[in-house]
Amino acid sequence: MLDILSLTEKWAHGLAANGVISQEDEALYNYGLRQGVVFLLNTAAIIMVGWLLGMVKESVVFMLSYLPLRRMAGGYHARTQLRCYLLGMVLTTSVLLAVKWLPWNVYLCSVLLAVASVIIVWLAPVEDSNKPLDETEKAHYGKRTRQLLLVAIVAYVALAIGTWTELASVVLLALVALDIMLLLGKT
Repeated sequence: MLDILSLTEKWAHGLAANGVISQEDEALYNYGLRQGVVFLLNTAAIIMVGWLLGMVKESVVFMLSYLPLRRMAGGYHARTQLRCYLLGMVLTTSVLLAVKWLPWNVYLCSVLLAVASVIIVWLAPVEDSNKPLDETEKAHYGKRTRQLLLVAIVAYVALAIGTWTELASVVLLALVALDIMLLLGKT
């Protein structure tokens, strides 16, 4: 991982040396490139977990359901990228195994959906000590979270009405996972 991240430093330095970006922006571009590489590696790892469990579609649906909401809603943040990665892998694996092994029925899912939605609307956004939010940001992130929550609920209902109950339960568990992160972030 360190070799890949040092590669982003060389890439940013090369852009600055060739006049593509200014010297003052080199650190910013290095950070952006590094975050992009980390995101791609994490995405590949989540899909790999899905592949190992025979649940690639489910892993992609989890990412599409969870990541945008998590970005807007905030919540608990690990202090290092390694801890974040490990927590993400445990979370993803737990969700996929829950989808695979737990019995899902419409009543349980309806209750979970209602509770998860209320918690998200009630708590989000949850700021982090590394990213405090002013009132304007809280309003913006809260509104975007509610919009994304509505999209997730519509996706859940559409999948549940169709024959894709496992994918519907993935969307539901993405909301439950977000609840856990919000509650942990509040403590």
